[in-house]
Amino acid sequence: MSTYFAIKGQKIQGLSPEPTNLTLGQVWYNTSAQSIRLNTIIGPNAWATGNNMNLGRKRAGGCGTQTSAVVFGGEGPSSNKIAATELYNGTWTSSGNMSMGRNSLGSCGTQTAALAFGGQGTNPSPPAITNVTEKFNGSAWTTNPSAMTYGRALLKGAGTQTAAVAFGGENVGSGPTVFYGYTENFNGSSWTNGGNLNQPRYNMGGAGTLTSALCWGGTNNSPSNPPSFIAGIFTEKYNGSVWASNSATFNPPGGRSDAGSAGASNSSVISFGGSPAGADTVTNFNGSAWTTTTALNNSTGRGGMSGAGTQTAALGIGGQTSAVPGGATDTEIWFGSQSPGSITINAL
Repeated sequence: MSTYFAIKGQKIQGLSPEPTNLTLGQVWYNTSAQSIRLNTIIGPNAWATGNNMNLGRKRAGGCGTQTSAVVFGGEGPSSNKIAATELYNGTWTSSGNMSMGRNSLGSCGTQTAALAFGGQGTNPSPPAITNVTEKFNGSAWTTNPSAMTYGRALLKGAGTQTAAVAFGGENVGSGPTVFYGYTENFNGSSWTNGGNLNQPRYNMGGAGTLTSALCWGGTNNSPSNPPSFIAGIFTEKYNGSVWASNSATFNPPGGRSDAGSAGASNSSVISFGGSPAGADTVTNFNGSAWTTTTALNNSTGRGGMSGAGTQTAALGIGGQTSAVPGGATDTEIWFGSQSPGSITINAL
């Protein structure tokens, strides 16, 4: 059997951190991540299979970039509320736990400055709704003294650790379901009320920044009723104070709930997966219209995914499928344009 040395006449270099000024076809061994890396042409509009998380989960918090992401919280195979955190740089490594396990939470920020807020806590059934806010510094979580005004789950967030927005959600309790249009802005220390969504909803998509956020899809009917994604076709833009309805109808026809997402502004967003039926559909938003693009690699699709990155360089993380309803470990890497990209080709 041929070896890399026999073909190239040299051994694979051991490097850390990732090298710069790469050449096409360059191979190296990342000594920190313990993985073999390849610089190659990827895309356009293609999904690649990434390394699996250590812990399967759905409806977790996620943020960061395609090559420097963090995932936290979520729900595991036994409906347990997860506090565990994992960091991604091509492979996943465990980091500090959150102060409380929770799923269906809001999230935003970067790998070294993440924000988590709301969600379903660890209390016995029915799970308690929380308004607790936590900050992550790349290794440890601390609880922020200021909590959100409205505790809720299945909400979304956008922005950074010091300039964030939280919107939508529901109460998810033992009584009648109440879904919200509430919006709150965060300045790094405290929450203040912003303008309400025009379509109150939960389990929707969300991405962007505090002053350029996007909300789409979701549901505004009781989960006990047959699924009818009443709010699922509507798209709204936020400017930091008010939401404006966009004329674009979210694809596919009928709308979507429980999708993963990534995007840098309300005019550059990607949405992937979701419900009904664990969809594998992927759509892009350019500020005025949604267009369908390459589907997820997992042809059965999955809902409850987390996301990180941008419209052209995203990560799709975890979620649930019909085969793994308790939470998958899958990672998918999105390349929205044809350009050189480094991928992990073997993890030890």
